[in-house]
Amino acid sequence: MTSDPPGRRTERPAGALGEEERLWELRSGLARNPALPASLVEQLTALGDPSVWLELAERDDLSGDQIRLLARRGDAHVVIRLLSRGLLPPDEVDRFDPPVVIAMADIAPIPEDWAWRLAASADPAIRGALAATTHLPADVVAALADDPDLEVVAEAARSPRISDPLAQRLATHPHLSVRRALACNEHVPSHLLVALAERRAPAAELCPACDGSGHRLAEQWSCDGGHQDALHDLDYALTLNPRTPAETVSRFTAHPSIHVHWRLAVRTDLPQGAYRALAQDPTPGIRADVAANPAIDEALIRAMADDTSVAAAAAANPSLPEAVMHDLAASDDGSTGTG
Repeated sequence: MTSDPPGRRTERPAGALGEEERLWELRSGLARNPALPASLVEQLTALGDPSVWLELAERDDLSGDQIRLLARRGDAHVVIRLLSRGLLPPDEVDRFDPPVVIAMADIAPIPEDWAWRLAASADPAIRGALAATTHLPADVVAALADDPDLEVVAEAARSPRISDPLAQRLATHPHLSVRRALACNEHVPSHLLVALAERRAPAAELCPACDGSGHRLAEQWSCDGGHQDALHDLDYALTLNPRTPAETVSRFTAHPSIHVHWRLAVRTDLPQGAYRALAQDPTPGIRADVAANPAIDEALIRAMADDTSVAAAAAANPSLPEAVMHDLAASDDGSTGTG
């Protein structure tokens, strides 16, 4: 049996409802009614039912006074919903509530003393959520990058507020989980991403497969001290990052990881030689992704349209020449017949 989401209750058959549940259902229905008069919005707000408050927070006709009343009376879920819908400006929130402050920091800068208070929280989940926010002061991000909890440090490595000196330092972090997080960050200078790809930093000391950190992929990996599976995952992250230069990732066409090849096949900024190498991949799905890639040149797309194993993918490519479209449409065997 699943539990109800915070601030809401699952609807139940009318016959199974007690008096309290019936009253809640009635008020919840009123809160959703688009014709509800303003006086009843305020009355329902004053009743103190968090579930009804959350329904009211979904309305599009709330006045400024009603929004502020909901924000004062409602719980964290209500305030976060008002913030996320753009109904409540962050600078009008005047109470320190960790989930609310974290939601605020994803929308706009927060008071720096609030950021430092959360950064000092005893709960690593709060510190990690704070590190992941969009508008955190850079000096707070730097402090979280020294956190004793590895997941918090990894979140700091992903932060859009990361400074170049901090990124430089984390690129040499002894744990590959942190380097991998940094490799995903589109705000990291390209030269550092290249350095990660070319293994210029001292070798990492730990990875999720050898440190028992409980990483979600660790059980699928092995490690003999060389951290090979984690390094492959690092390379995959680098191919995901559009800031990693195409010239750098194009060298991964001979990479031992199929996941790296698959990601390369859908990048649209590689040199044509890389696409030609990927078009020879033994995995049909990778070849199909190359055939569907609008960045491949006409010669390659014609060749792939003539390959019955990927012709369907090539047929959907918006760069497919019109003449080839006609050939495919008239084909009896799924190819252009021009090869």
